Amino acid sequence: MFRLKTDDYLGLAAFGWSNLRPQFADVNGDRMPDLVLVNTFNDGLNTDVKYWLNTASRGRPFAFTPASYRTLPLNLRMGDSRSCTIWTATVTWMP
Repeated sequence: MFRLKTDDYLGLAAFGWSNLRPQFADVNGDRMPDLVLVNTFNDGLNTDVKYWLNTASRGRPFAFTPASYRTLPLNLRMGDSRSCTIWTATVTWMP
């Protein structure tokens, strides 16, 4: 049986994003599933892809820090989000 713990996971409602499409992919190559969200903002005019690295130890439940998300450097416009699906990803983040 499943029980709802929260209706605002990671406090995402505060960001004002819409049309959230969660996915899991190993973004940093550590063989752990990270959280990836494709979302729209600016009244649906722009789309971007954000991700949170999974900081849990292998075999433990997911662990994501709400404020630690990063945005993939993509330039997506209205309508692009429908075709934005991340099956696998290897990203080297260079701040």
